[in-house]
Amino acid sequence: MRFKILCLLSSTLFFYLCLECLFDPDGMITDFGFEALDGALFMTRRGSMLMLGPAVLLFFARNLRHSPGRQAIALSIGATMVGLAVLGLFELARGVAGTDILFPVTVETLVGMSYLAVWVYNRRRKLAAQ
Repeated sequence: MRFKILCLLSSTLFFYLCLECLFDPDGMITDFGFEALDGALFMTRRGSMLMLGPAVLLFFARNLRHSPGRQAIALSIGATMVGLAVLGLFELARGVAGTDILFPVTVETLVGMSYLAVWVYNRRRKLAAQ
């Protein structure tokens, strides 16, 4: 997948998650089968801003040409998304998360692997050109 398209899709996803966590934190929490206590609501709202950063970064990085900065973005987003997927599976195995976690894990895996594929492809191209 092209970096530009991947950035546009991902920035849309991150922005949606930001809005969802900010304006409907109880829905986000209860969708995962947890009780929406005050502390969880507080942390979910605060976490919404952690979704805003990648949304803005990826939207404005979409037109970057191949560069070390673009590679760093691809590797960072890829590692973060794959890490979230692994954590989701770990919590499922522990019984903390229910099977509802499988949809987010699938999305995180697809997005993460797409960014890692972009990173690997461009790294190999650069090494082959040397």
